[in-house]
Amino acid sequence: MQKLTGMDSMFISLESPTNLFHVGAIAVMDPSTAPAGSPPPHEALRQVVENRLHLVPPFRKKLVKVPGGFDHPRWVDEPSPDLESHIRRGALPSPGGENELAQFAADLMSHPLEKDKPLWEIHVVEGLEGGLVAGIAKIHHSAIDGISGAGVTGHLMDLTPEVRDLSSENAEADRHVAAERTPSALSLLRDAAVSSIRRTIPTAHTLGKLSLAALRIRNQNRVPDTLTPPGPFDSPRTRLAAPVGRQRAIGMAQIDRSEVEEVRKKTGATFNDVVLAISGGALRRYFEESGELPERPLVGFVPVAPPGAGSEHATNHLSGMLVSLASDVSDPLVQLMAVSESARSAKRQEQVKADSASLDCGLIIGGL
Repeated sequence: MQKLTGMDSMFISLESPTNLFHVGAIAVMDPSTAPAGSPPPHEALRQVVENRLHLVPPFRKKLVKVPGGFDHPRWVDEPSPDLESHIRRGALPSPGGENELAQFAADLMSHPLEKDKPLWEIHVVEGLEGGLVAGIAKIHHSAIDGISGAGVTGHLMDLTPEVRDLSSENAEADRHVAAERTPSALSLLRDAAVSSIRRTIPTAHTLGKLSLAALRIRNQNRVPDTLTPPGPFDSPRTRLAAPVGRQRAIGMAQIDRSEVEEVRKKTGATFNDVVLAISGGALRRYFEESGELPERPLVGFVPVAPPGAGSEHATNHLSGMLVSLASDVSDPLVQLMAVSESARSAKRQEQVKADSASLDCGLIIGGL
């Protein structure tokens, strides 16, 4: 049994029919490259997941809530999830193109995951143009972040058409042991009471460190010629700042990584700077077409993985920084340089926070 951190628990508690906290990914594959005699795509995926289930902890995490909501929920191991309910088969009217695939994925993302079983689904979608097949994965953010998500992808996908056998000799024994560890309501309440006592002093200590971090950031921002990162309310209001409904929309675009690398090398910007500048440029064009381009630049909230991210104690160990997207700049090169400088300033501020406070978002949220 593992208690969710405050950050992971927040993704559960804030979820509503219009405020969903799962993330997703779409992969398009060519089944004609599979070895001869391979099963249909959905069955092939089921076999791969079953073979590697011991390597993918997020697929075996089942959420258990503490009675009365007295503490953060717990993860318990679900040793043998019903893969038939997690790996589903779908199809587009053939030949399905990119728009049809995006609409299919958007509909899937518009519905919440069922909370009484491990929080993930993979839909194998057939009927794509050219005989291609798509895999649409959906998993709750409380169970995965960018780092662990890359690990899941690495375990489930191979670099060659041949499927590696990664089954565990002890998998069956592990499943029986894990099945005996599902906590009772009484044990959950007892653990919650002990946890609340242990959290009091560390929380006060962390709040003191936060005050020190805030003071150092304030002093740094007063240094002449120091660019101050955007504030939480610096971004202009646009039509995008509207209540979120139930329906989701997905758009797909393809960017050649080699082109991004070439821009990065010639300008001294980072890979992320280039991606942010592309996003800012796309938003600028979107608002220009409707005659609604704000005079002030839009601001992006960029997740940051602090030292210690990817540890086994927390799924989401992250912070975030605000970066100007320089959407008020028409020249792409000048815009990129402005984004890069804003990102550098935000990173310096994030480093001050990390050095001063060693932030543990789970501790802070859980203790307040």
